Amino acid sequence: MPDFAEGEIHIFTPLEMHEALTVAWPGLVPWLAIAGFAGLRSAELARLDWSEVNLEEQHITVAADKAKTGARRVVPISDNLSGWLQR
Repeated sequence: MPDFAEGEIHIFTPLEMHEALTVAWPGLVPWLAIAGFAGLRSAELARLDWSEVNLEEQHITVAADKAKTGARRVVPISDNLSGWLQR
C-alpha cells in the first residue's frame, strides 16, 4: 500500500480495492466496501444501521441526522457493492 500523508485523499485502483477487501478481516469487509463503492463518509458509516441497507431495492438510506450535510439521501448499491456485501 502507498504511504499517505494525513488528510490526503487517495483514490484506490480496482486492484488495490480488491486486494484490501480480499485480505481484510471479514467483519471489516462491509465497512470497506460501502466506503469504497458507495462513498459514505466514515462518520456516516459509524452511525449506519443495517436496517438502512436495502439489498433487495439496491440502496442505502442515510438519514438526515446521520449525514454531514443534514439532508437525507439515498445512495444506490452497485452490483459490485452488492456482491461484496452478500459474501
